This record gives sequence, C-alpha cells and structure tokens, in this order.
Amino acid sequence: MSTTVLNGTVPRPAVRPSSLLWLAWRQSRTALLVLAAVLLLSTAALLAVHFVASGPTAAMRAAGCYASTAWDRQSCSGLAERLHLSADLYLDVLQPFLTFLPLAIGMLLGAPLLAQEFERGTHRLVLAQSVTPGRWLAARTGLPMAAVALITGVLAVLSSWVWRTDVLHSPLLFDPPFQGFTYPALGLMPVSWSLFSFALGLAIGLWRRRTVSAILLTGLLGLVSMGVMRLLRPALYPVLSGFQPTDRVINQFMQPTNAWLVEYGGVLPDGSRTSGFCRTAAECDSVVGWWGDYHPASHLVPIQLIESAILLLLTAALLTWTFRRIGRPGN
Repeated sequence: MSTTVLNGTVPRPAVRPSSLLWLAWRQSRTALLVLAAVLLLSTAALLAVHFVASGPTAAMRAAGCYASTAWDRQSCSGLAERLHLSADLYLDVLQPFLTFLPLAIGMLLGAPLLAQEFERGTHRLVLAQSVTPGRWLAARTGLPMAAVALITGVLAVLSSWVWRTDVLHSPLLFDPPFQGFTYPALGLMPVSWSLFSFALGLAIGLWRRRTVSAILLTGLLGLVSMGVMRLLRPALYPVLSGFQPTDRVINQFMQPTNAWLVEYGGVLPDGSRTSGFCRTAAECDSVVGWWGDYHPASHLVPIQLIESAILLLLTAALLTWTFRRIGRPGN
C-alpha cells in the first residue's frame, strides 16, 4: 500500500493545456457559434449591399444619368431609387449594428464569462485540479477573445470596403467618415472597441460576481466610455484652421468635402473672433469673414490609430488587473 493512501492523501491529476482548451471550447461554444452566425449574416448583408449597389451605379454611368439634364428621365430616377435602397441598408442598419456590436460583446460575452463562474461556484472544480488561476483564466478567455478579434476584424474590413467603394465615391450619396455611425464602423474601430468592451466586461464580472449586475454595469460604463471618447476625439490630432471671406448667402464657415468641422465662428473688423452663428442681423453685418477648425478626411486614419492605441492600452490594463486579482488567495 502506498504512503499516500496511508497518509490519507490522494495526488491530484495534472490538467494538460489541451484539456483546458477543450474545456474553454465546451464552455464558450454557444457564444462562439452565435458570433459565427453574426459574422455570416453580416458578411452576407455587406456583400449584398455592394453587389446590389454596383449594378445601378454602373448602369447610371453608362446611361449618362449623372448629367444635370438627365434627371427627368424615368430610367435614371429608377436606377437612383435602387441605389438609395441598398445604401439605406448599409447606412441605417449595418452601420448602427457595427457601432453597438462592441457594446453587445462586452455585455453578453465578456461580463457573464467570469461572473457566472463565480456566481455558480463552478470555477472551484477546475482550480481544485493542478492548474493555476492564471492558466485557467488564460484558457477561459483566450479563445473567446481571439474569436472576437477575428470576427470584428473581418467585419471592419468589409464595412470599410463597402463604404469606400459604394458610398464615398458615389456621386449620389454623401456620408462623411466622421459623422454619426460611420466613424465607429470603419477601420480599426470595431476591433479595438470590441476588445476593450470584452476586457471591461471581464473585469466587471470578476469584481461584481453577479451576472445581471455585471451585464448592466458593463453596458452603462461602455456607453459612458463611448461618450467620453467622442468628446475627446477632436483633440486626438491637431486640427486645421481656415479663413473664408464673408458670404452673404451662407453665413458660416464651409469646411472641405467630407471634413469634420470642430469649431467655427465669425471674424470682426478688429480681428476678434465670435463663436458659432451670428445671433443678430447687426452682428452678421459686422462680420468680415469666417474662421473654422476642422479635421479633413485625411485625418481619419491618424485619429483612429491614436484612439485604437488608447483603447488597447486600457484593454491591457483591464486584463492585467483581472489576472492579478484572480491570482490572489481566496479567489
């Protein structure tokens, strides 16, 4: 008889990395399958927008519908209506969906992932084996996080491609890159915001250890984070300043096409500046020109790079806090 049996102790079996990955897949497969379905449906919708819009666009160019004298032709108005229908699907449905997808990932995937484990006590079953909390957390979160990065990256590429191909260069559509739901659906934004929201949900789930409260708090803090970043975004990159002489037809500064007008106002004869529209007729008559601070379309990539760097640093900080806290005794 072995000494371990005589002493009343039984050695715990070692948990191999492959076993942890299999367990992570089993626990996350429902969420991963939902993400895969989101990817397939969104990809199909984005490709449909492109192929439906490309037909009317080519037909309108071939028929000369872009000339100012062609709009009385029934064929041109019909093609334009088809083009706008496909664009509305992208602008009014897909862009808002991609804007709030990171928030949904944080609330429905990140927040419950650890909160449910601690709420039910199922984490003890794994930690009772020969596995450290850090290894368990890495396996538990690594697979979903990689899936989030991959899926949002694919959707970001497709969304940016559709916007540049079928919206930005369309003579009939106007969608500046900095406005509304357009900016969060382009470039690096879906990926960086999704990773940040996922890490935020993890940290809140570990802190609260209650699924419902973690989901609600993640949604609230996610919305606050988006609002704060929206306020800080104009200052992430130096603005360009311009001056325009007074135009009695348009009493304001006119920024370049697709630019983001951050601030504007009038210039008085003494060189002083007013902010915004002139409020009275006398004030408008005294204005000799208009000034404006704006971000041109060429600032889109630098601003997104800086914002993504901030979000990834915050993501790294949240993950570091999560790994350190879960490694403390008593967790």
